Amino acid sequence: MKKIVAILVLVLSLFGAVQAQAVNSSMPTITAKMLKDKRNVQIVMSNLGSVKSVSYEMTYFGSGNEQGVFGSVKKITTKSLSRTLYLGTCSYRVCTPHKKISNIKVSVSFKLKSGESMTRVVKI
Repeated sequence: MKKIVAILVLVLSLFGAVQAQAVNSSMPTITAKMLKDKRNVQIVMSNLGSVKSVSYEMTYFGSGNEQGVFGSVKKITTKSLSRTLYLGTCSYRVCTPHKKISNIKVSVSFKLKSGESMTRVVKI
């Protein structure tokens, strides 16, 4: 009888762990990477089924100053979203890349359909 109870406890605890993992895997996630050209960063936001809107910000040090890029998506209609952010400045269709890029940080804030908010941060 003790063996049956021990097995039952083990099975229930495994089920609970699997259930908790499934809940966490449905939460919004982000990945960010420097592209091969070293002039752009790609942000991929996934698991957006529970997300109403997104705002994002990338800060970095380049060309001797702190730099930044930001944006938002007011209405999410897909399960994933991608943005490519330029590490430079543009004016009148002429773009100049920043030099000596370092300390890249991407922060994405999700407003959930439930009314809650959450933020994810990635350093590159």
